[in-house]
Amino acid sequence: MRTIGTKIAAIFAMMTAVAPLAHAQAPGEVEGVIVNIGALQLDGSFTLTVMGTTVLVPSSAVISTPTVANLSRDKFLSTATFPGRTELGFLGGTAIAIGTTGADGVITAETLFAEPGENVALGIVTQNDAAGLKVNGMPVKFLTEEVDSLLRMPFDVPTNDLGFEINLADAIVGTPVGIEGYYSTVESTFYAFLLEATGIAAKDQRVQISALRALGRPAKGELEIRGGLSGIPGPVTIAFFNATTNAALGQVNVVPDPALPGTAVFRFRPRNIPQAQFPTSVRANVLNTTATVTVAVETR
Repeated sequence: MRTIGTKIAAIFAMMTAVAPLAHAQAPGEVEGVIVNIGALQLDGSFTLTVMGTTVLVPSSAVISTPTVANLSRDKFLSTATFPGRTELGFLGGTAIAIGTTGADGVITAETLFAEPGENVALGIVTQNDAAGLKVNGMPVKFLTEEVDSLLRMPFDVPTNDLGFEINLADAIVGTPVGIEGYYSTVESTFYAFLLEATGIAAKDQRVQISALRALGRPAKGELEIRGGLSGIPGPVTIAFFNATTNAALGQVNVVPDPALPGTAVFRFRPRNIPQAQFPTSVRANVLNTTATVTVAVETR
């Protein structure tokens, strides 16, 4: 996540770049509390107020939440309360609108990200039984379809720190965990869309591979991919390919972690990749198995 200083510096850099166009549209971004949400118009647009700024959300703008890449306008504008909240829909939540600012100060959004809160907790499981789950003594519930039928920010599955699904029952008392979601002061309960536990074996015992990070610097020909393995019986080799052209990028040998048998982490760092051949996505295959993963490369 960008720091406040980084955000402000980026905004000033954009404003400086368009300074000669003093009366034209300039890049605009606002992040803060949603204090008002308007009605859907016939052209598919609507407005909302983020802090004191009016944001116009045209029909072309993409709306997302932490676990939904393209949320429908009907779901965003629904006044149905999120579990544990009294505010209508996303009202009172947090929004990030990015687009352009007109002479009237209104931001026309190209993208709109929203969530009821921005709460994170790291700690340990202090209860996990028929009576429920607690982290650091705090009750935790998941944003499943049963608690939010609109699935505006749905919980997927509990995972370990390598990205593989786990059996929640295996997260016994004392297990290190991280949760993300929002805290309900009404119910004194944390509603989570993510739970990640450390040191828990994957639910699926077959060989699996995950990609946790893929960062590229095309101008320098540098690529870095980090990820994890599960279910491996011993040393394995991972082969990497340009997912678009199928060109081979290289291989890396991996040995299981003795602290958690069958698992491992990997780091693949090829260098001097020609810029014209730099991949936008990479496919990784564990040789002699069916385990594979494809990941988009974030470039800088």
